[in-house]
Amino acid sequence: MKFLPFNKLRQRWQDWLEKRRERELAQMQERLNQEQWRNSLANRAHDADLAAGYNLSHFNTMQ
Repeated sequence: MKFLPFNKLRQRWQDWLEKRRERELAQMQERLNQEQWRNSLANRAHDADLAAGYNLSHFNTMQ
């Protein structure tokens, strides 16, 4: 194998790091989108309970 000049090696390393950073950011964004979707579903269910006249603390007091 031919010896790679330091600059070329460094450039490959920086390219790899940049691609890795982009992949991690995409994964973080996907997780954030899923979490926001779950939160919006929970908020909609809570709003529907309130609109139907159910107070969530009502269920905790009646055993």
